[in-house]
Amino acid sequence: MIRRALKVSELTHGAFDITFATVGRLWDFKNRAPVLPASDRLDAAMDAVGFGYIVLNDADRSVYLARPDTRIGFGAIGKGYAANRAVAALKDNGIASGVVNAGGVCSRSAGERTGSRESSGWPTHDNRTAPWLVSD
Repeated sequence: MIRRALKVSELTHGAFDITFATVGRLWDFKNRAPVLPASDRLDAAMDAVGFGYIVLNDADRSVYLARPDTRIGFGAIGKGYAANRAVAALKDNGIASGVVNAGGVCSRSAGERTGSRESSGWPTHDNRTAPWLVSD
């Protein structure tokens, strides 16, 4: 997953970067009244953000962070990766069509096309269906 995240970071010229966790951890988003971190803490954390600080060693399958204060987080890519792996596991076990919902990130496994319109959705909190995909 780290290798995939690094590739996305390269393709986006750093707009996507799993080392953002270095800064993101300064906020307590579960707190009802989040407090903005002090600017000196933000500046120090930003100095440690950068996917270039992640070094992969293929020989021993290890990850090295070139800065001791750099952190990585998989929140932005982890759910999608897990949903895609779940779809692959379903297919490997003979399930041809379905939806995997990983907390709002959905992956769909389409079976053999029948030529008819297909629609998929999931129940909402009030038991109505929220459509999310219609295909021909």
